[in-house]
Amino acid sequence: MKVFLWVGHPRAESLSALMADAYEEGLRAEHDVRRLDLADMQFDPNLAEGYSTVQPLEPALVAWQEHLKWCDHTVWFYPDWWGGMPAKMKGTLDRALLPGFGFRYHRRTPLWSKLLKGRTADIVITAGAPQILDDLINGAPIQKQVRNSVLDFVGIRTRAIIHLTAGRKPIPPRRLRKWQRRVAACAKSLG
Repeated sequence: MKVFLWVGHPRAESLSALMADAYEEGLRAEHDVRRLDLADMQFDPNLAEGYSTVQPLEPALVAWQEHLKWCDHTVWFYPDWWGGMPAKMKGTLDRALLPGFGFRYHRRTPLWSKLLKGRTADIVITAGAPQILDDLINGAPIQKQVRNSVLDFVGIRTRAIIHLTAGRKPIPPRRLRKWQRRVAACAKSLG
């Protein structure tokens, strides 16, 4: 299986990157893996004119598109910041998940074609606030945003969502190892 790992944290050394390392370890022997880290991507995240004007894609965004088109399965690792993803990660989606690439609206109906059908995804979210706060009080916006408004919209079926709550204190090594095993087990369960 062809697997595209995307680390959506703007800092190179992050809990998201560490979880991506664990997932990647679980995949290496049996799958063809490509990885792209947001921290290494250089581009303007602002879709300044919306879809009214073509804004040429920088090489990092072209590579992101190529990896997503190439894969059978994608895994996104990112932090929950204020109930959503980091701005630069959202900028990647705004700039690269364009009409004609991820979806195509129909001219005479309110429907659209999902151009990335046949792919699956896992989502690994790190957060400081407890998941129950996110789920019960806020309605799980971070999960809904990516699963419903992004992945499902373009035809990618979400297979698993792993939500890891770090809290505000340094993460105890024992808990960190447990999370790494959990993420690696998710990778190993990939068919």
